[in-house]
Amino acid sequence: MALGLGLELGTGVARATSPGLSVETGSPDALCPDLNRTREAVGRRLGALEVPSGRGWRARYTIGHAPEGSPRDFVRLELFAPDGRVRLTRNLPLGSDSCSAMADVIALVLDRYFRSLADHAAPARTRAERTTDPSVTLARPSSSSSSAPPADSGSDSNAANDGPAESGALHAGAEVLATSNGPVVGVHALRELNRNVHVGAGLSLPVMEEAEHLVGGVDVTARSLELRLHAGLGPTYGRLAPYCGPALRLSVRSARVRGLPHEQESRYRAVWAAGVEAGARASLGRGWALLFSAVADTPLPWLRGRFLVQDQEVLVPSSVRFGVGVGLAYAFFQ
Repeated sequence: MALGLGLELGTGVARATSPGLSVETGSPDALCPDLNRTREAVGRRLGALEVPSGRGWRARYTIGHAPEGSPRDFVRLELFAPDGRVRLTRNLPLGSDSCSAMADVIALVLDRYFRSLADHAAPARTRAERTTDPSVTLARPSSSSSSAPPADSGSDSNAANDGPAESGALHAGAEVLATSNGPVVGVHALRELNRNVHVGAGLSLPVMEEAEHLVGGVDVTARSLELRLHAGLGPTYGRLAPYCGPALRLSVRSARVRGLPHEQESRYRAVWAAGVEAGARASLGRGWALLFSAVADTPLPWLRGRFLVQDQEVLVPSSVRFGVGVGLAYAFFQ
């Protein structure tokens, strides 16, 4: 959709210029969710509302606490029509790790409400833009909008449970990779700096040690510890956040030589490799997510140590390494 909510992004209560929708909070000191972030999330998802009557809609959210029962903490969302009547009230559960995601949940609830109005009023074959309320016109989404599919009647009541993934969180957990050099296990962390920029890091150990047999019964074995850093760009589509960008890998290897007249001590070398990584985070809800990754890199000749045995280089790194992986991660903070 075209972004046209006409919101004033200053402090205090937002007031929309007609046509538009204003977003305000009854608990500005709570910062959960942040008011400016909530307005931005609503603008990205909902698009534009045209209000011919000259008075806009007003969405208001307030932090609430219940001494008993569940949930103990919640966000109460109210939507007021141009005539001042309350058209929607929702108590959205607020978990300990969902404060930043609540802005997206609020945007999703509002988006589903207005789409359900439009769908009820429009013929199925045309999906006319006019809603049942003559004071509102809902704009159609553009290809870059992060809007959800049109909701069925009453589906907005479940929006808090079906909400978008935890944008901006740090997801970290275990990962398994299948590489051209063998299987690798480790941990992977992924952080979204915003809805389009992703950074990550991984620390892993190959399952199998490297080995090379030389003439004369000399054996060389090595173990590696690998660190990879990557960054990427990619939009967020609801629960799915893909990315693609450059990657850098540091492999620190410890080798041991057996079979020489005097067995040598362990040796160490570092190998830097550069390449590209593509992946995605798929939210499973309640902070859990699957992390998918695919990486290809090549060693940097001027940043590659060597193992020499009797003036012969051994355990030469592969010219190109490919790998695909999957991990299960949790959003530790947002």
